[in-house]
Amino acid sequence: MVCRGGPFSGDLRQFFVQRHKRRAGIGQQCVKILFSQVWPKDKRITVEVLCQNEIGIAFWRAVGFTDYCLTVEIYPDLRTTNAKAADSAPDCGCETTSSNSL
Repeated sequence: MVCRGGPFSGDLRQFFVQRHKRRAGIGQQCVKILFSQVWPKDKRITVEVLCQNEIGIAFWRAVGFTDYCLTVEIYPDLRTTNAKAADSAPDCGCETTSSNSL
């Protein structure tokens, strides 16, 4: 959990309800407590969820969060291999800006 725009900042590194306890409202109750007792009421809260975690994404959307951005990354050992693939990929229609012009 990251709160932007002020002195408050914090990390909720993992939020997990055991499988056999899911779908019982426990997660929603925990989020209600975070909203009412822990997280500042006047700050924006950002939650990061792994793209492959479809259940987690659905949960955070169900408690009121909306999609904001997608972060992409590449590891150093994959840069050359993926750059060659990107050169031969069809044009996706996205405009790109090199880092030199930023």
